[in-house]
Amino acid sequence: VTASQAAPRGFSMAQFNGRAKVGESEVVHPCHLATFAWPIPDSWGEIPFPRLQADVPVSVSGVELAAITIAPSKVDVFEVAANAKLSIPLTSIRRSDFSGANMQLRTMGCGFEGNPQFDFSLTADGAEAVLDLAALKPVPGDYLIAFYGGAVAKYRHHPEQVTLAETAQREAQEALTAVDAELAKLTEEAKNSPVEKKEAAVKAVAEATARRTSAATALTAAGERVKKATAVSQPQDIVDIVVSEPISIRVKAAESP
Repeated sequence: VTASQAAPRGFSMAQFNGRAKVGESEVVHPCHLATFAWPIPDSWGEIPFPRLQADVPVSVSGVELAAITIAPSKVDVFEVAANAKLSIPLTSIRRSDFSGANMQLRTMGCGFEGNPQFDFSLTADGAEAVLDLAALKPVPGDYLIAFYGGAVAKYRHHPEQVTLAETAQREAQEALTAVDAELAKLTEEAKNSPVEKKEAAVKAVAEATARRTSAATALTAAGERVKKATAVSQPQDIVDIVVSEPISIRVKAAESP
């Protein structure tokens, strides 16, 4: 399941169906997601209770981006003869720093799991995958494959919280500046107010002073939130599982020698 980088935050239930042609008839069967009944208090010693779900929950964060995206350079079906080699140009978009210059990719897809793993550059913008169909021996037909592997990425936890905290801090600073200006104005007016207005002017200064204290407290709290969010979002090494976008392959009958 692949989401566009611009996909909004959302949650939905998906259904998967397997389709095949048996003779002249198309057969459709629903596919079920295997999961466990939660919670599992003791994951080391307890035997989980498995179950099948009717629907598959799919969620999009709306803010967190994949560390790297790998996709074929074209969305067309790749056609190849059953005894030939197929070169698939791949492109990548990196949104994170990685430890190491390469990661190894394997192939998933019925009939193609035996393809040898290969190096994929984490510094270049693309690479090429080669499938030797003479060695893999898939029967003619349509296939859907993908490449997958693992890489150590520099992961930032909730970096958007830093932006939100900094915005709140900036607004708190603006509020304090406004209160300071108001307090200075009221203090000056209280000094020069006539006797009959002196009490009201002093009261206004006291109220403004209280607002100034609250604004200063809010600014301090906003600063602490910025520090906390910044600390949480510091890059950490994680092993990121990377799966390419699906690739469609049409295997034709072997070419005559």
